[in-house]
Amino acid sequence: MLVRLADVLDECLRAVSGFQGTEDLSDDKMVDVPFTSDCIRMKKVSSAPSYELEYKDHDVVNSEECESGIKQWCEAMEKHMPLILGHSSAMVRAASVTCFAGMTSSVFISFTKEKQDFILSSSVHAAVHDNASSVRSAACRAIGVISCFPQVCQSAEVLEKFIYAVEINTRDALISVRITASWALANICDAIRHCVRILHFGQMDSNSNPQFIISLSECALRLTEDGDKVKSNAVRALGYISQIFNCSTSRSQEASVHNLNQRTEAPLTSENPLTCQRRCLLDSLEDFHRLEKIVQAFISCITTGNVKVQWNVCHALGNLFLNETLRLQDMDWYLCPPPSAANVCSEIKM
Repeated sequence: MLVRLADVLDECLRAVSGFQGTEDLSDDKMVDVPFTSDCIRMKKVSSAPSYELEYKDHDVVNSEECESGIKQWCEAMEKHMPLILGHSSAMVRAASVTCFAGMTSSVFISFTKEKQDFILSSSVHAAVHDNASSVRSAACRAIGVISCFPQVCQSAEVLEKFIYAVEINTRDALISVRITASWALANICDAIRHCVRILHFGQMDSNSNPQFIISLSECALRLTEDGDKVKSNAVRALGYISQIFNCSTSRSQEASVHNLNQRTEAPLTSENPLTCQRRCLLDSLEDFHRLEKIVQAFISCITTGNVKVQWNVCHALGNLFLNETLRLQDMDWYLCPPPSAANVCSEIKM
């Protein structure tokens, strides 16, 4: 009975919030994504907010509908959520966390910081600490939605918690949990890409990539070896990462590291300037080799994955070529592109 009531509450909150989306993460349809270059598509996406082209007319939210949605959400969080989130039944807990996946950005931003923190902490706690796989999966779905909110994806602290929670669930024994976790991972990568390129959030112009980018890429690379339903999301995540990944290093710098090692016989202490230079070069080379792994993953997935995986690989390659730091003349894989990629991309009808 409580499960049904939680489901009804979820549907009601989605209606008053203006949420538009679907719940099917398991089908093989082409999954749309929240962000698309400088504009947003109006297509529905699986359990994610509905973004639209940013016309001025859309900046004005219907005040009555917004107030109604906020009021209903506040009442739900004050009277109902604390009880059903801690219910003994896993089905009730999963249904309650699913409510967060039906929230919209306009409603979330209107909440007080206390209520926002409640939503964020509840989602992360359920994803990390709940023993029921259905609850963890629902929490990952909620994280995948909330991470797309601009006010959330600009918080490094929140993103760190989200990444940790999702990464844990990408290792779950159940494929259903890994599918949702990988979907959330791809959404987080998309949100970061959007913030970096559109909102100019964060410093991505240094010689090396931030640790969270490295962590996300390593997680996504691991998931490309999973089943197709996980692999398709992993490829999507790698595509977003590759667009903002720092690629300013080439193979010629391997010789620079070797020469640098030969230039001095003095101890390479932390205070030695040559140590700092060598460390920077090594970090850059690691990034270069990591990019090669990403490209190799694309090639592998496009030859072994299903149509949905191949579709996402084509989009991922498009994102890669939008990387402004990429020097194609230094890339062996660009000089000899895999025939499989060209064949698949030419066969897919847009």
